[in-house]
Amino acid sequence: FMTDARKTEDNLTLEYERKFSDTENNIVGIYRRSSNAAYDRSLNVERPWLLDLRTEGFFDRYSKQWHPKHTLTGGVEYYKDQVLDYQDLAAKYSDGTVISKAVYLQDVWQLADSVKAVGSLRQDWNSYAGSKLSPALSLEYQPSEKVLYTLAYTEYFAPPKQLQIFSPDYGDEALKPEEGRVYEAGLTYVPESSSLKINVFHRDAADVIAVDISLPKYLRRYANIAHEKATGFTVSASKRFSEKWRSLVAYTQTKVDTERKNSSPVSTMIPHGELLLDLMYEYDKYSVLLQGRGVFDQANGRGENRFANNNYWVWNASLNYKLQKNTRLYVKVNNIFNQFYSNW
Repeated sequence: FMTDARKTEDNLTLEYERKFSDTENNIVGIYRRSSNAAYDRSLNVERPWLLDLRTEGFFDRYSKQWHPKHTLTGGVEYYKDQVLDYQDLAAKYSDGTVISKAVYLQDVWQLADSVKAVGSLRQDWNSYAGSKLSPALSLEYQPSEKVLYTLAYTEYFAPPKQLQIFSPDYGDEALKPEEGRVYEAGLTYVPESSSLKINVFHRDAADVIAVDISLPKYLRRYANIAHEKATGFTVSASKRFSEKWRSLVAYTQTKVDTERKNSSPVSTMIPHGELLLDLMYEYDKYSVLLQGRGVFDQANGRGENRFANNNYWVWNASLNYKLQKNTRLYVKVNNIFNQFYSNW
């Protein structure tokens, strides 16, 4: 019953980098993103729905190679998430603010010519979700120029977003952050004019946030409703057939298991299978890209009625023309065959 929808966004990022020497540099930046979405009228009410959000903040990152085998990087971040205005048929809200701060330290250690380790610690503070110290560790082994092996372990801290906290209908200021662990292993093989990459991962997440649809509609709210595990892999291969033609094929499969299978829509946010096909032609100042994206079981085994289409293909094409070394003109057509689909 709502018509005349509109949405505007603006994003601003400014960065300044200073290189003190070949072994020392610093980057400082500011960031701002605003999003305003609304339905301007319905059958009975003017402006029945409005959502105005803003995120702004800054960061500072310093890096120094303090030893021939060690490079140290440290930094600080500060972000402010705001709900400037919220309105629907039942409620209004404005001026909800969440402050996020963090400091981190990372060391890249070249153990040997073919072995590199990266360790880091990150301390987060969130004005609603509390604080957490998160470690991460990765190891790379490159026995030759053509082969690279990787292993990684990461802990993460994901506070609720401002709308999940402040929404008059669904928000909850008592939400806990999602916390989890990610384990990854990868292989990259690069023979002449082609490459093969394989990556596998497992994510174990606690206190996943979503609307609790097990409750009656008038009681539904965002909640920490699930302990979720996700396991998957990505396989990609690229090949250059000639100076003019090259291609890429990539397939990702993810299986998500949630402890509340009949009440939580969390695992439907990631499709079970996704296939990406790229074909590129380059000649002189021109380049043409044809790209296909296939999605299989969009709801990840949780029911086809959650999306407009549970399986679909979308095809895009673009043409680029290089005016000069640093300037390109392009034209792009998305969804050539007018596929009806939705995602989240």
